[in-house]
Amino acid sequence: MALSFLENLVNLFKLPRSRIVLVPGNHDVQRGVADGEKYRLFGEIWNAFYKTERRVFDPAEPAQQQVQQYLFEELGIELIGFNSCEALDSGQEHGSIGVGQRDYADTLLRSTASRGLLRIGVMHHHLEKPPGVESRVRSDYSEIYDAPLVRQWMVVRHFRIVLHGHQHLAWEQAVKPDGANALLAVVAGGSAGVAKYGRDPWRLPLYYQVIRIDSETTGRVIRRRYKERDFEWVFDSENNLHFGLLEKQEAAVQPNRAQEMQGFDKDLEGELLRFLVGEYGSMRQAKDLWVRAGGNSGRMPMNEDTADMLWRSLLRMATKGAIPLADILHEALEDFPGNQTLTRCLAALGE
Repeated sequence: MALSFLENLVNLFKLPRSRIVLVPGNHDVQRGVADGEKYRLFGEIWNAFYKTERRVFDPAEPAQQQVQQYLFEELGIELIGFNSCEALDSGQEHGSIGVGQRDYADTLLRSTASRGLLRIGVMHHHLEKPPGVESRVRSDYSEIYDAPLVRQWMVVRHFRIVLHGHQHLAWEQAVKPDGANALLAVVAGGSAGVAKYGRDPWRLPLYYQVIRIDSETTGRVIRRRYKERDFEWVFDSENNLHFGLLEKQEAAVQPNRAQEMQGFDKDLEGELLRFLVGEYGSMRQAKDLWVRAGGNSGRMPMNEDTADMLWRSLLRMATKGAIPLADILHEALEDFPGNQTLTRCLAALGE
């Protein structure tokens, strides 16, 4: 199935096989077997897919040397594929990128140090836990061992973006390790094909995402969500991405909209909250409005007990920069043309 998917992917987009980046995940590793057998199935897929376009994958090769370098110089991009499964075995499910693997990666990175390529890391396990949505992932092994140390190492080696998957939850954020002079953009990819067993307990939709690089410090993550009822992919969100040297940042990590409700008095805030709770009181209704306004449904709070608590959290997220509050109001005004509460709130924002 995996090989068929990859074959169809390159045929559909008319890509050379070398443009596809593969890294092992926790379902690719066999437990309780000899070291030479752990990656046998992954190696079979790798070798059958790449054929002669990349070096042969040897399952018996030490895990710390299973680091892959992908150079796309025509795009100005270098990707390093890490094996975050190196420590997996029976009873041990934490991801890891150990010292040996990082040292081996250093030998690959030295060959491109002077080429000015945008450096991107790819791994399966989480490098960062999603802020504010801990209830939507398994906290036992969502993050790799020594994640702060790995983040620091990556920034020092001029990595600008890290891509990972693992728990099917889509989000992105910019992190700055202590003492670092640059931001590292961490992008978690949702899954476009995981079965319901991997989504339903956490109420996760199917996603795929496109990352657009706009400059040496900015980009965008554009996500599409599968609408199961209609059997179609629909737009979900477009979120800014920030990375690279702090002195070259063209925008703040998150737009500072903390004062966006400055023109609201307490009565108007309360009036808006009552309106939203009354008209968009269910999770489905709130999520629909949030997504239409450009919000990422994957970052919505999912454990609020009441509609009042849900909308208080969403409004707080909006005023901290998740999405413009005005966009929520404009979308609601499409549903309720001429609504006095919404028009007064927009006037308070200067719109």
